Amino acid sequence: MSIQTPGAETVPATGVATAAQLLRESILKGNFAPGERIPPERDLAITYSVSRGSIREAIRGLVSLGILESKRGSGTYVRRLESSELFKSLEFVLDVDPKSLSHFFELRRLLEPAAAAIAADRLTKGDRERLLEVREELAKLEHSSADLARLIELDDEIHATISESTRNPLIHMIITSVRATATRASGLASEYSIDDMESAKNELGRLIEALCDADSLRSEGAMMWHLESSMSGWTQAGV
Repeated sequence: MSIQTPGAETVPATGVATAAQLLRESILKGNFAPGERIPPERDLAITYSVSRGSIREAIRGLVSLGILESKRGSGTYVRRLESSELFKSLEFVLDVDPKSLSHFFELRRLLEPAAAAIAADRLTKGDRERLLEVREELAKLEHSSADLARLIELDDEIHATISESTRNPLIHMIITSVRATATRASGLASEYSIDDMESAKNELGRLIEALCDADSLRSEGAMMWHLESSMSGWTQAGV
């Protein structure tokens, strides 16, 4: 089997696969860092002992997969895979099809309670001390616009602490990306109102207490309850 690129030589598919595999391995090993320009086709062909045509087709394939990025007049670079880009397509879907929100909420129900259960066992002493400080600050918040804004900030900090405390970079990256998507798409930032503050403070307080007690089951349940309450607010708001 061979690959025929219009106006170019016929390239054996096995050569392209070999070149693509070697390039991927070099990237994974850190030989080419994110944002770094890869060497010219001629040099890569010599390095990997394959034809320039195979290298060219391999690069095109890796560009289509989003691993490499071609810049006209500059060269080809290892793409910076920012976590914020992971859910670009989801952000678009949420913008154009509000019905997809139910699917989005289901995703959060799957991810965040499980993350809270994991984090309960892995929080450091410093994490617990900070969460207790947050709980104290939450209790002092009053029903004002300024304190509502602070409540939203503390809510974000709690969620970030939980995802980070899983000590699992994949879980942390996915949850961070999902929450960032919720903020950007259709203005889905936290929909708390001043009237919601007391219940939100209680929910977050119970979540912090369960986490600091290293109680995985209670942490999972408290996070689920918190999410259900938040999502109910979005639904009532007509989102």
